[in-house]
Amino acid sequence: ILILGYYVKLLLVPYPLVSEYSYNTIPFTHFSDWRVLLSVVFYLAIAIIGVVRFMKNKKDPYAFGIFFFLVTIALFSNLFIMIKSTMGERFLFFPSVGFCLLVALLVDKWLAKQGQDSVLYGQPKIWAVLAPVCIIYSAIVIDRNGDWFDNHTIFVTDVKKTPENSHMNYLLGYDLFSMAKQERNPATKDQLIDEAIWYMRKSVRILPEYYYAATDLGAAYFFRKQYDSAEIYDRVALKLRPKD
Repeated sequence: ILILGYYVKLLLVPYPLVSEYSYNTIPFTHFSDWRVLLSVVFYLAIAIIGVVRFMKNKKDPYAFGIFFFLVTIALFSNLFIMIKSTMGERFLFFPSVGFCLLVALLVDKWLAKQGQDSVLYGQPKIWAVLAPVCIIYSAIVIDRNGDWFDNHTIFVTDVKKTPENSHMNYLLGYDLFSMAKQERNPATKDQLIDEAIWYMRKSVRILPEYYYAATDLGAAYFFRKQYDSAEIYDRVALKLRPKD
């Protein structure tokens, strides 16, 4: 429920942008958390508004926008269907259609109250708000594109934003491990494998039940010829999945 609130926040303020929101980027919380309660109130409120407007007019565009948003975001909420991700900005792609429709309808309604044509062209009050927002948000997205140059770049960038993200630490560690296995320079190889082990150890420390991190950490220690440490993490992995 808290994450559903995070999605609304991202629609309004798309910053910071992170490729993966895994444990413990968003810590566990309870219903005593005001942010959880605010999220509940928001979703209940728009659901009620949508139902009331739909009952009055089956073709109400506001109801359509609300229902489109709620139905599509429900698919990725982990409330009705379990998916293999805690949270992802990519999951807002479809729900954002409903959100954008509602924003456009509200702008149109505001213009109508002002006694002005709903066509945005020549409306200085609207453009005074839309232009800066579009420029700032476009700059954020364009700047973000560079982070997706390759896997290593996105992992290094996002692990700084979410240092307590177990999965992100594992991804960077595994990527460094893969680089080390292909490196021919002994000094560089040792540096890469040491960094890989550091990040994967942090991943396991954040989430001790993380099977893949424990498995590849054992493999990294084996590659480093530290067989005692490799055995420790291999045994951890076997406890998590005895049949592997």
